[in-house]
Amino acid sequence: MFGKPIVMRPATENYRRAGSSISKWRSLHMTKETQKALAIIIASLGVLVILLLWANHLRPHP
Repeated sequence: MFGKPIVMRPATENYRRAGSSISKWRSLHMTKETQKALAIIIASLGVLVILLLWANHLRPHP
C-alpha cells in the first residue's frame, strides 16, 4: 500500500522538472554567438547537400 505513492511521486517530479526545463529552454533568448553558430551549421549542411547532389549529377550513369 505504501509502495505505490513513493514510486509515483518521483515520476511526477521528473515530469514536472522536464516540463519546466523545456519551457525555460524555449524562453531563453538566443545570443549572437548561438545564432552565428546555428547559421554556420545550417550553411555547412546546405553546402554538403549541394556538393552531394552535384557529385551525384557528375557521376556517369550506365
